[in-house]
Amino acid sequence: MNAIGPKSSPPVHLYGRKKFVAEVVPLLQSGNEAAIVALTGKSGVGKTALLNQLAENCRSADGIGLVVQHHVESQAYSVQHFLGMLTVQIIEQGAIPKRNFPGFRDSLNRLSRDHAIALATAGLIDVTTNLAPTLKRTTESLLSVLMQTDALSAPKAAAETIVRKSNDDLLAAYIRLINSMAQSGFRGVLLLDQVEHASQGVLDALIAILRGLPITWGLCLAINDELPEGLSALTAILPPLKYRGGSVREIPGLDIGALEAWTQDVRGRLPTTAELARVLENCGGRPLFLKDWVHGLTTVPERSLHTKLGAYYDQRLRTLSGESRRLLRALSLLPANTRFPFDLCHAFLSQGTPGRTTDFAMDILSELQDKHLIEHVAGTNESYRLVHELTRNHVYDAMPHSVVRSTAISLFEVLRNAAPPTDVRDQLNYLIVVDLAERNELMRDIGLQLARDFLASGSYEAARSAYQLCLRSEDRSSGSSEDIGFRASARM
Repeated sequence: MNAIGPKSSPPVHLYGRKKFVAEVVPLLQSGNEAAIVALTGKSGVGKTALLNQLAENCRSADGIGLVVQHHVESQAYSVQHFLGMLTVQIIEQGAIPKRNFPGFRDSLNRLSRDHAIALATAGLIDVTTNLAPTLKRTTESLLSVLMQTDALSAPKAAAETIVRKSNDDLLAAYIRLINSMAQSGFRGVLLLDQVEHASQGVLDALIAILRGLPITWGLCLAINDELPEGLSALTAILPPLKYRGGSVREIPGLDIGALEAWTQDVRGRLPTTAELARVLENCGGRPLFLKDWVHGLTTVPERSLHTKLGAYYDQRLRTLSGESRRLLRALSLLPANTRFPFDLCHAFLSQGTPGRTTDFAMDILSELQDKHLIEHVAGTNESYRLVHELTRNHVYDAMPHSVVRSTAISLFEVLRNAAPPTDVRDQLNYLIVVDLAERNELMRDIGLQLARDFLASGSYEAARSAYQLCLRSEDRSSGSSEDIGFRASARM
């Protein structure tokens, strides 16, 4: 049985990874306790590209019926969002074989009795609606259960109870869901990238999934262990991973043979062996940096990776047009992995020059794509993101405060005239721009309320960030009695 999966970008040829892929794929297909793998690697070593290749191999492998691939994009997202995204892929892929439908439906009926609240949240209610129409009244059952809970007498207690029960029961339901599929003879692989960006709640949920994973399923996690949050996530994951018989595989930098093959294919000729060795050493074998040299976008690095990054990015940015640099500065104001719709980019570039067409905006985006600074987001029509967090960090850190503020003000004007954001991360991003633009009065009007909304929905990291932004805004104010009350509310 060949797996079906979400739409993705066309596979990119990976140099020097054939042996590594050949070792990892059998682990994910093994169908025993060792079918759990954590891939670790430094920034730019190619974790995402490698995970995409593993997904392609798993989709074409016999015996695997489902491949769920997810990028953990932001700490702002809640546990419900994370589990909902995983569940939606099961629904969208039509992953339940007709021959196993009766047994799976029975499993869901048992599941509904044990976890009624879970089935009323996120995508799991969609699964039950599609597969077991008799469970459509789960929402009504949920409400009746909650109404009988004494703790719901106060609004704050109600919100806390709903969030806690939603998280716990939804997580249990998801684990039961994939175990029900396994009991019906259905095998799958979960591939999770950028685990270092997970909030504590999502990380806890991921560890629970690891512990409850069916032995016939595979799980692969990609973690940047160069970042403190990546090391922290790896430290938390290691004990249950080892207990389940899983393994940790470090993704090495490319060797000189891989760089030689890559350069030959792109340039049609080879530099000297000494030059290849010097470039390889200076870039630490990381494809992110080697790619620009191979394609001629940067000269031979002369210093080590850690000391050359500033000059490396400065050189690349100097080759951009003025409008491309201006847009890149705006995109760098927001957190890593933020998606930028085409319409937002067009509106930003049209500020002060209303006659600029969509073709002009597309030319600017194409220039940034050609320079490998932004990329089109797979599976979307008109969304882009920065290729790597290192790009964002350098561009942001290189801007004086006055440039940050003026750029934020311009971006704020665009966002203010757009439709109000509904996604948690987009709402937090808007608040970040309000803070960078130093619109203190507006922060007072919307900051605390958004923080409370995030808290009530279980988006705890987003709530903490929102409260911190509120306090930072007050640090810039005069310290009146009204300010003191605002500060007290934010601290609480």
